[in-house]
Amino acid sequence: MLVFFNVQLRWLHLLSSDAREHTIAGEVIEFEQSEYGPRFLLSLRCLDGQELWPAPRIRLYLASRLSAVHTAQWLPGSRVQGRARLRPVHAVANAAGFNRERWLLGQGISASGTLQQVSELMLMADIGWRQRWIDAANPLLARLQQGTLLQALVFGEQRAIADSLWQAFRSGGIVHLIAISGMQIALAASMGWGLGRLLCLPWQNVVLHRWLPSAMALVLSGGYVLLSGASLPTQRAFWMVLIWLMLKQLAWRWSHWRIWWSTLALMLLGNGWNLFNSGFWLSFLAVALLLLATLWWRRPSLWRLQLWMFYGLLPLQIMLFGGQGLLALPVNMLAIPLFTLVLTPLGLLSGLLVPVFPTGAAYGFWLCDRLLTPAIEGLLWMTSHLDGWCELSGHQQQLLWLFWALPFCWWLPNARSLACCLLLAIAGLWCQPAPIWQVHVLDVGQGLSVLVQQGDRGLLYDVGDRFPGGFSLAESTVAPVLRYQGIRLLDYLVISHDDRDHAGNWQWIEQHWPVRMLISSAPIARWRRPCIAGQSQKWGALTLNWL
Repeated sequence: MLVFFNVQLRWLHLLSSDAREHTIAGEVIEFEQSEYGPRFLLSLRCLDGQELWPAPRIRLYLASRLSAVHTAQWLPGSRVQGRARLRPVHAVANAAGFNRERWLLGQGISASGTLQQVSELMLMADIGWRQRWIDAANPLLARLQQGTLLQALVFGEQRAIADSLWQAFRSGGIVHLIAISGMQIALAASMGWGLGRLLCLPWQNVVLHRWLPSAMALVLSGGYVLLSGASLPTQRAFWMVLIWLMLKQLAWRWSHWRIWWSTLALMLLGNGWNLFNSGFWLSFLAVALLLLATLWWRRPSLWRLQLWMFYGLLPLQIMLFGGQGLLALPVNMLAIPLFTLVLTPLGLLSGLLVPVFPTGAAYGFWLCDRLLTPAIEGLLWMTSHLDGWCELSGHQQQLLWLFWALPFCWWLPNARSLACCLLLAIAGLWCQPAPIWQVHVLDVGQGLSVLVQQGDRGLLYDVGDRFPGGFSLAESTVAPVLRYQGIRLLDYLVISHDDRDHAGNWQWIEQHWPVRMLISSAPIARWRRPCIAGQSQKWGALTLNWL
């Protein structure tokens, strides 16, 4: 991994010069319309006249003057030359909130910036076979109510799904069912194996009976990995299928754990960026939990398996997302059989029939839509009436991790003394007195935000920036820190002045937290109190002096 990252990141020293803009040339990997404007992934071949190898991935936004001109012209494979502002990927450094730097590195993106000028744009002459396949399926899906969801379920195209729907999936804990996962690859391999056995029936050749089913399983599963966009869970499943088929042909006996470890090593050696990818670890941990369940119970029931997965993934979910969906367990009990036994096989078969039998594919998609619509409507109703997402403060997370480890120490042989130590640690953490007051200076980039905390009450001074595209540091950075610190009430929300990098989106904070007093030197609201020098107020253990 050290060698991999040294090779991949050595080009970044070229960005340390004083040049505000760089001349770039590369090949478009992906283009999308995001909520913050048009952006694309570029395989950077040349920087300021210097050839780069290996070509790094960078993410570029189009400058506002280029958005209207070039939005419709970007296709994967197109070559572009121009001038861009670049800098290494970065993120704000706070105790809580979305880690943008880790997420970008997990996608293999090592720099980002804005494309300021296009000197040459060479459009790709022909689109790839995958895009042609999806384009053939789009007219069949466009007329359906859940067409965008079926596109994600069958082809892995998730960009058209609305944010509100993703929130419902997160609250219901079924994001893993919408994304292309190992289940679809296993189904494709099973279909290929069955097709190979069927083709062997007229022949009595032993070699053919031995190799053709494995070859067909490999071709169908590999082809579907490429068709679905080769996401990490599908790559993991394909490598496992490949290793299992190889062992079967060689008549070698490996344990499931050896296959699991071998796949993990191969994927990390093939792409070291996976170290930073949350989906990579969630996928492998889920498979490990399934293997442990088969060791613990020979044939675990659905409710037992779902409870085991919920419990096993809990620490990683909390570490990555800062909370847990309370509706995940009951919703998955209903959703998993529907998706596993009906929607996924039917959707997969319909997707594979698109180029050869479009009428059958259209009927299969229609049937999936009829089954999916009431399920999605029920989920939306449930998440709108019940708050299914539970945010946890840092102190609650620490307690939960200790409670989570307690049953393992109790069940494992000769480990009950460790359970007693954990109980003592839980008691100590529970009884530990909180500081009387604390000051947290939040990293909001250019701007300011300071939180003064007394227990679950706070004084928030400024909220950072809000950008023209709609991105707000109050929502993305300040709010997660308030939740992580356990702030339930803001006694004071102080806005020093109405510059954008200080006032930002203070209204969002006021809407989501009880604010007893809004103080500002600028007339930002009718009910605000003006800041007057010389005033003094007692606030808990502190005294506030207005300078």
